[in-house]
Order: sequence, then C-alpha cells, then structure tokens
Amino acid sequence: MDCTGLSADADERIRTEQLVCADTAAVMEKTQLSRPKRQMGSCPEGKRLVCLDIPDNLELMQTELVALVARKFGRFIR
Repeated sequence: MDCTGLSADADERIRTEQLVCADTAAVMEKTQLSRPKRQMGSCPEGKRLVCLDIPDNLELMQTELVALVARKFGRFIR
C-alpha cells in the first residue's frame, strides 16, 4: 500500500505512475473522488477509484487512521 496526497501541500502528491501500478486507489472523502481525475485526467483503464468514507482530519499514520484504512480498504482488495 502506498499513501500519497491530493493537495498541493501534501508531503508526496499522487502521480499518474502510481495509479498505473495500482489495481485500486482510494480517497478518504466523497468530495475527493473527482480530484485525481481533475489533476491527472481519467483514471487508467481497468483501475478502480473508491471512497473510504473516512473524515480527512486525522494525522498521517495516526493509529486510529491506520486501523480505519486497513479495515475499509480491505473490503475492496479481497
């Protein structure tokens, strides 16, 4: 699993190459679903972009966030 950001101030912004290598990419909130497409064009063919419905107000690698992402993202990769 690779973690990147969508905002200009993210430590590491998502790159098209990351989407090409991934089967599934996830955003935290529904309002963020259109941002990767706006920033990079359409999602590469055969790739999924999903929403985890997790408020994007937790710190990167915060214990609660790691547990939520693992639980919710796990539904999409089984």
